[in-house]
Amino acid sequence: MAVIAAVNVTGLRELRAALRKVDRSILPELRDGLKDAVEIVAADVRSVMPKDTGAAAASVRAVAGGNTIYLVGGKARVPYFGWLEFGGKLPDK
Repeated sequence: MAVIAAVNVTGLRELRAALRKVDRSILPELRDGLKDAVEIVAADVRSVMPKDTGAAAASVRAVAGGNTIYLVGGKARVPYFGWLEFGGKLPDK
């Protein structure tokens, strides 16, 4: 699984701590909102990826984990994803 992009938000940990003091139910909504924002980027990435079977493009997704939202691509069934990420293209048939 390759991380496609990284954006650091300064103060996110402090924001989460402050929101936790106000209302704990806000945190899952914040995470879901951030994940929705990353999903927009994932859709753009999928639209410009080369498509032979479409498996590589389908593997691009937003993943949430703690204080971090990742845009990831590739999985066991798409071992060539890193090759595509670094400028490769599918050969013509």
